[in-house]
Formats: sequence, structure tokens, C-alpha cells
Amino acid sequence: MKKLVLRYDSNGARIGDGVRITRVKTINEETGEQTFEIMTADEKYSSVSPHIIEEAEPVDPDPVDPDPDPVDPDPVEPEDPGIPNFMNPDFIVSNAGELYSALSQAKMNAYIQLNDGNYGDITINDGIADFVNLYADNRHKAVINKLVVNGTSNLGLTFVRVTGRATFRNTQRIRITFNRFESWFEVLGGYKVTVLANEATQSLYFDSVNELYCQKNVVDNPGGFEGDRIILAGPNKNGVIEENYLGDLNPRYYDNGSYTHSDHIQFHDKGTGQWPESILVRRNIIRDNPANNGALYVQGINVGGKNIVVEENLVETNSPNSIVVANIPGGTCAVRKNYVLPASNGAGGKIRVYDTAPNVTVEDNVCVGIEKIKGVSIIERDNVTYAASDVGNLFANTGADDWTHFVPKGAAVGTGAAAYIAELQGA
Repeated sequence: MKKLVLRYDSNGARIGDGVRITRVKTINEETGEQTFEIMTADEKYSSVSPHIIEEAEPVDPDPVDPDPDPVDPDPVEPEDPGIPNFMNPDFIVSNAGELYSALSQAKMNAYIQLNDGNYGDITINDGIADFVNLYADNRHKAVINKLVVNGTSNLGLTFVRVTGRATFRNTQRIRITFNRFESWFEVLGGYKVTVLANEATQSLYFDSVNELYCQKNVVDNPGGFEGDRIILAGPNKNGVIEENYLGDLNPRYYDNGSYTHSDHIQFHDKGTGQWPESILVRRNIIRDNPANNGALYVQGINVGGKNIVVEENLVETNSPNSIVVANIPGGTCAVRKNYVLPASNGAGGKIRVYDTAPNVTVEDNVCVGIEKIKGVSIIERDNVTYAASDVGNLFANTGADDWTHFVPKGAAVGTGAAAYIAELQGA
């Protein structure tokens, strides 16, 4: 008997466990040759083909290298979790009691459809079958007040709306896709966590996650948010923070003299000395309105850790720390090919490296300036700097809350994120 493995035709990566085949398509009418297709995260079809495994060839355990290059984390698109096949659910539930009953009965690879309604507070503990998928029948119409998931493996959550705190603790291979989170969201310990194409109004917080894919999320709310948007705290390792849109922040002074310190992306060690490691921060869009900040700065990308890459991001904030690197306790950090614009009040647009961050390379960026605190020695190559007053001559600067705001006017702005912009334009 021949053994088979299914791989994406586009890049040869093995498809993830729990993905269901959506349809079979004939690609050659004369020979009858067919291909399998699955629905991808952006709701397009992606073809996959079976490959015979020779006896001497072990099945590769994962399409993504679990230990990326220590200098340059792998920017290759991770496996796509796909969208579950909603046509034939194994269970249909309408309240919390029915949901708990379905979870207790569900077998491996079961699909549980949540009808419209409020399910109250839900806690899911370890012990349910692997590859259970929960999905709302109508997008964001199944509402959970507070969600706690403890120790589960291979859980899928799709199209659900959570109005209160959402906590995922010590989970493995979970897929959180196309949901809406309206309060604090946190993953506290875990392995192979995918947070893809969700809407969030406050923060996405990750602590001690190994293999994190945080991609294509919109973290925004009207009027801004008083806090940070994406936070990596402690020893997160081997992660991708990619193609997220991070909206306006709204820091405040208080009568007692304290104030909010707001970052769009922040790395820190929780005071333990354990920093994120091997993280790629790539192609995120960050725009902040200084009119909502009072006299306070809002930092764009604030990273520290070991073997960090910050590339092809589109950043506009009012802080001299529009991109800031501090605390690199071993390893390296590369900041490259970013477009960094000043805010609408003319402030910010800079890249700053602190003296606590040796072994930093800053190259091919377009920004207002590069500042080296206390004369820290860094590698600088092929950066383009410009006066803040010239931003309208160099970029579209339309004020739009998307990538079109960052479209360059001609080649005068250098390399930067030009290749990424060209992709977005369909060039």
C-alpha cells in the first residue's frame, strides 16, 4: 500500500492537520485528471495534490521550519489553516448547555455550529477530542461574554464574537480565525498558535508562545485605545507578526501625574530577563492620529530580544521612537526596508537604536532620521532620510487608513518597502 501526503501546489508545503477538502476539480477533461482544493484564509481556493511517500522518506513534521535562521527568521508564508467546511456540521447548538454537551460528545475532527445568540461565559478545559472546530453559523452573531480555554490541543474557533476577556492558556496547535474580540485577548503559554484575520478593539497579548502566527488581523476601534495593540511579553519564540493593521491609540495624562505609555507593537521581558527570540515583524500597517494623543508620544514598533527582524512595515507615528530597538541581550536585530513617515503634525518618522542594543543592522529604510543613543555602534547601509516637511512630495500622504497613504512618488524615496507596495498595487 502506498502512503500519501497532501501538499500545496503553490509552495510544496504539507497542509495542516484538521483541514478539510472543500471540493474536487477536474483539471484535464481528456485524461480525467483531478485536483483537490481547500478554501484558504482569504476565502480563495488553493489546490493541493497527493504525493507518494517512499519507504525511506519520513513525512516532514511541519511545512514551517520550527527553528528559523537565528539571524533572519524565515519570512515564508506559514501553513494556511483554511476555513472549515461548514456544510455538514456534526453538532448544531443554540446555548451554552448544548455547546458543553456537544464538546463532551465530539469525536476527532468534529465541527460544532453555533447558532445566533448569547452563550454567556464559556470555559473549555483539556479533555475534549482533537481537531474540534467551533464556528458561528452567521459571522459574529454567536456571542460569548467571557471565554477561557485551558490546555486544549488542535482547537479551531471561527466567526465568533467575544465581548469580554478571551484567555487561551497552555494550548497547542490552535487556530483562531475570523473572530471579533471586543476586550483583552491573551495567549498565555502555547505551541503553534495561529491568530489570523480577526477583528480586535483592544490588545492582542502573547506570553511564552513557541511558533506564533499573528497575521492579517485588524486591531482598531473608533476614537482610539488607551494601551498597546500587539504585545509579546517574555520568552515567545519563533514567531511571525505580519500584515496586521493597527489603528489609532489614545494615551492620556491623569490628575495624579501618571500617563499612558502606548505602543502599537511592543516587546518586553516582564522584568525577568527572558525576551522574545527569533521573531519576524513584517508588512504591518501602523497609523496614528496625534490629535488624540494630547502631548504624549505613541511609539510604532518597539522591539527587544534576540534575533529580531523588522522589515517592510508602513509606519506613521508622532514619536521619535517610530521604530525603536532596545535591549538586544545577545543575537542580532535587523531593521530594513521600512517606510517611516512623520505624523500629520510633523513629529516622528524616525528610527532609534539605544545603547542597550548592540549588533543591530539598519538598512534600506526610508525615514526622517536614524538616531543612535549614546553613540551605540550599528551597521547602516543604503538608508534614505528626508525632511519631515517633504513627506507630501515623497509619498501619496492621502490620509487614508490603509497602504495607499504610503505609496511613494517616484524613485526618489529609495528602496524601503517599494516591493511590498508594488505587490499591493498588483504590479
